[in-house]
Amino acid sequence: MRRELFMSDVTKDDQTCKFYTGLGSIQILMYIFNVVKTKAEHLTLWRGENRINVEQRRKCDGRVLNTFQAFILTLVRLRRGLDVEQLSDTFGISVGSVSRYCFTWVEFLSKELSFLISWPSRDQIQSRSEERRVGKECRSRWSPYH
Repeated sequence: MRRELFMSDVTKDDQTCKFYTGLGSIQILMYIFNVVKTKAEHLTLWRGENRINVEQRRKCDGRVLNTFQAFILTLVRLRRGLDVEQLSDTFGISVGSVSRYCFTWVEFLSKELSFLISWPSRDQIQSRSEERRVGKECRSRWSPYH
C-alpha cells in the first residue's frame, strides 16, 4: 500500500515529479521511461558474482517491483539521496533489493541515456573530491573557532 501511495505522489503533478525525480515534468518522465522500457523489462539484477533475472525473481519473491517502480526508485534515490532503509520501507522490499535495483538501473541508464547525460569521468570525480577535501582543510584551519 505504501508503495502505491508513494508512486501516485511522485506522479501527481509536475512539481512533485521534479521534486522526487529531478525531471521537469511527468511528460518528460514518461518519455524517458518509454525510451528505455523495452530493454528494461529484460534487465538482470546485479547480485555480486551472481545475476538473477527479474522474471526468476518474480517467481520466488512476490515483493518484486515492476519496471516503472524500479525506474522511479532509482531516480528518487539519485535525486533525493534517500537511504536504502527508507526506500526499503517505502517500497516494501529488502534493503539488499533496493541496492540491487539501484546498481542495476544506474548502470543501465548510464548506457541507454548516454546521448542525454554527460557523466563525469572517474578522474573528474576524484579531482573534485580532492578539491573539496583541501577546501575543508583550509576552512577549518582558518576558522575563528580553531
